Amino acid sequence: MATIKQYSKKDGSKAWLFQTYLGINQATGKEVRTTRRGFNTKKEAQLELNRLLVDFEKNGLHKKEKITYQELYDEWILQYKNTVKESTFVKTKRIFENHVLPYFGKMWIEKIEVKHCQNAVNLWSKNLKRFKMVMNYTGMIFDYAIRIGLITLNPTKLITRPVIKESIEEKEVNFYTKEELTQFFKCLEKENDSKIYSLFRVLAFTGMRKGEALALTWNDINFEQQTITINKTLTRGEEAKLIIQTPKTGNSKRVVSVDDKTLAILKEWRKTQKKAVFYAWLQHNKKESASF
Repeated sequence: MATIKQYSKKDGSKAWLFQTYLGINQATGKEVRTTRRGFNTKKEAQLELNRLLVDFEKNGLHKKEKITYQELYDEWILQYKNTVKESTFVKTKRIFENHVLPYFGKMWIEKIEVKHCQNAVNLWSKNLKRFKMVMNYTGMIFDYAIRIGLITLNPTKLITRPVIKESIEEKEVNFYTKEELTQFFKCLEKENDSKIYSLFRVLAFTGMRKGEALALTWNDINFEQQTITINKTLTRGEEAKLIIQTPKTGNSKRVVSVDDKTLAILKEWRKTQKKAVFYAWLQHNKKESASF
């Protein structure tokens, strides 16, 4: 079944795209789906869709119109989305949009050679510390093209990966000393914000990550056993929305011990929070009553 819809380009202008199921690749027995975009009108998209369906039915996969890296990526990313966490999906899209697609997007998939991939990784190695990871993601699209019978070789597998010679240099100390930490909390006390003070106290005295601390609920804190259970993290999903998800690895799930002072600070914050919630509830009820 085909879908035709309008979308917004990066420059704010509107265009049309279609997504459709073409049929079965006789060589692999797998479904063939495609996405085409950049049409000025819905009618143009519909005409191209009709032509593509007829062409595929008559000639099959290998004789159909050429497909660009961008078009193949558009197909692949829809499937990839269902295989990873939302935060990983967002990170992957960002890598492709910022680095991979600007270089390979408009190139015909079957015309991309080892030399093109070599030039890309050489360029990325000059500007990106994790250029090898970017090339690994690039290769995923070629692997997908092989699976659906478009090409027979992944050119990223044959490149020579640059070796960056790291210079030995002394790194600055990136943590507070005991004296600096004490001074930091003295400054926080002057702000008289129990929520912020509690957050930084937990971070400083438990060693947990910021996302783990922000995802905590009161059910995660056992005041009797003096422990905090870490089993989730706060991160960014699509459209930069905040989401709660499980940690990246199983080892990230753990139980940490908490000192008496930190627990006392958390108890005080819980009281303050309850008062704030109760006050907000009262204000809401007053507004509701006034509306009648």
